[in-house]
Parts: sequence; structure tokens; C-alpha cells
Amino acid sequence: MVQGAVLLSHLRCVVGNIPHHALYYNNMALDLEYTPATPLDDLVLVQGRTEDMPFNIGGVTATSKDVTMTLTILLPPTHGSLISLDQQVLQSGSIITMSFGASKIPVVYKSYDDDFFSLPEPTIDAEPDVFQYKLEGYDPETGALIGSSGGDEIPALQKIHIQNVNHPHKLLAPQGSVQQALSLVSGKPMATITGIEVLDKDKDINVVRVDLEVETGKLGLNEEFRHLADFDSCRVRFKEKLPRTYSWRCVGNGVHNQRMTFLARPSQVKTILTDLKYVSLTEHKEDGLFISVFDGIGGDFISEYEQTHSSNRIGTMLIRYSSVQNGCYAERAYVRLVGNPEISSDDETGSNNELINRATSLGWTIHIAIGLVVFLLVGIVLRIVLFGFRRHKRGSAAVGFE
Repeated sequence: MVQGAVLLSHLRCVVGNIPHHALYYNNMALDLEYTPATPLDDLVLVQGRTEDMPFNIGGVTATSKDVTMTLTILLPPTHGSLISLDQQVLQSGSIITMSFGASKIPVVYKSYDDDFFSLPEPTIDAEPDVFQYKLEGYDPETGALIGSSGGDEIPALQKIHIQNVNHPHKLLAPQGSVQQALSLVSGKPMATITGIEVLDKDKDINVVRVDLEVETGKLGLNEEFRHLADFDSCRVRFKEKLPRTYSWRCVGNGVHNQRMTFLARPSQVKTILTDLKYVSLTEHKEDGLFISVFDGIGGDFISEYEQTHSSNRIGTMLIRYSSVQNGCYAERAYVRLVGNPEISSDDETGSNNELINRATSLGWTIHIAIGLVVFLLVGIVLRIVLFGFRRHKRGSAAVGFE
């Protein structure tokens, strides 16, 4: 298997800005006199940049007296760790005493798993990361506990969504060449191409554009999986839905096409191209299959409208969140389709001579059969004529006798 070459120098796309500051500062309403545990709003961080986005945990409403606050981590996050600004890793049971008058502390979230994200919602690992904590207030003079929120029974719960950043894909294709073979059904050189695959760590939340093209022959998708290829979402591309200049559209239908362009989930490209059929229509013994895969938004890539309206779109596309486009990626591979030595020119000449001899022999057989049929018909006609003549002659003799 070989990875396709990256083609980025002449392609246009839209790259989204990644913020370098905190997006949200969430305060949990906490009245120490009544100790409610109000859940925080969901926090959204960008994949791969979570440490650049500090956020606050804690926060109380006005109280009847000044208090000293402590924050205790009850359950740390699963896919990352919480780190205070003084580089303290906050684990289960960690207690932080805040400065007098403060009720919240800034922390950063450091992800353990660079592949984890929860927005847009993929098919798996869709749940956000979660951590739990509690706040306690003490009298600064006596040290007596005044009130708490988020105890063991009703902890304060903070959800952390990680927003996906579009990653480069990998295009795999057969290495070397694929030989053609003479079809016993059509009598034309054909080839079955396998091993084309797209690997993408974004879990199918973004569709990709797939281009297939041969120089002289025709291509056909496996009928069983043809429906997985989306030829319709980008067949007619409206200018009002494409703010940038566009230079391509979906073509073909997967049946006897020299060129086809469709949208698909990355993981389904392998299935769609299972046993890809090639048929040669000329006397040339060699052809080539060009495979291109485009992953990105805008320009030479898929529009945002097509991305959200493709029939292959999966998961929940939230209006507010989509993948951060940190770049656009395109790869191309070439598969050489060579003639099989078994159908070389000499063999074809011999095969043609054999076909001519068979046709000649068949022609003589047909001529002989036709001759026999004509001979039999002539014999039958002569017998009928002779029989009629004899009857006429007998009738004439009987009249003369009378």
C-alpha cells in the first residue's frame, strides 16, 4: 500500500481561526446559606489547544459574611487532567484554599487523548468529559464550616466539550500495477481494483470529496455499495450557496463512467470502492487510474453547505459548532493498469484466426443445411407436380374411352 502525494500548493480553501484565549468564564451560583449545587454551563475547548484556554471553576453569590473558600476535587476528568496556574495537577481529593475574598480559581485542561472530541457529535465517544467538585466556606476567624455546595450526594458537575479540529487524512492505494484480463463474457480486457482506502482520525464527522478518472476505459462501482456514494449533494452547485469561486461538481453515477466525483464518509470509501471494475474500450494495452481525495471547506474543496447537507452526513451537526478548519488536505494516487501477457498481440491474432476459422466452418455448415432444405423442397414440389400430371392424364384417357 502506498500513501498518496499531498497536493496543497495550488488548492484554495477556508481556514478557521483558532482562539488563543478563554472562551467561557462560568460561575456556579452558590448561596452558602442554602447550599444548592447548580450545574455549570457546558464548557467548549478546541481540540489540541485546550491548554491555551484557561477557565474558572467555583464562584459563589453574595453571602451574609466574609468567608474563606476551599475547593475539593471529587472526581477528575477522564480524558484529561486539571492543572492550576501554578502547575499543580488536581486529582481526586485535591483541596485548594483560595485567597481571602476569592471564590473561584483559574485552571487549564490538558487532554490525555489527542484524538478525543465530542463536538460535532461523532458516532462514538460522543459524551463530553466531566469532572466533579465541591466548595466549602469557613469562618476566617474561627475556622468553623459555614456552608458547602457540591457534597458527595449532589456534587457540582462540570462538562467539558472538546471541539474537533479537522485533521489530514491518508489515502492508501495498490502499489505497483494491476493487470487486465480478457473477460469471458464481454470479450474485452477488464481489471478488478482493490485496496483503496481513506484513513481519517476525525471519526466520519466530515465528508470528503472523491475523484476517480481513467484515461481511456470505463469504471463501475460495486452495485451492492453504490448507494453509499453521494453523487447528488454536489451535482448542481448554486452560486448563492458558494461564496467563493468553485471549479468542480459531482459527475457520473458509478456505472460505466470514465470520470466520477462523489462525496462520502472517509471510512466508507474502502467499502464503496470494493472490487472497483475497469473495462478497456480501446486496443491500447495500458491505462491509468487517478484517485484524488479532498478534505476541507471552501474553494476547491467541499462547501460548508454541502458538508452539512450531504446525504452521508452523520451525527448531530450543531448550529453553533462545527469542525475547526485548521487546514485543507488533498492527496492523489495513481494505479497503473497494464495488459495481461495472456492477451498479447500474438495471442489476439491467434484468437482472431481461430474465430475466423470457426465462423468459416459454421458458414459452410449453414450453407449445406440450406442446400439440403432447398433440395427437399424442390423434391416435394416435383412430386406434387408429377402426381397432378398423372391424375390429369388418367382423366383424359377415361373420357376418350367413353
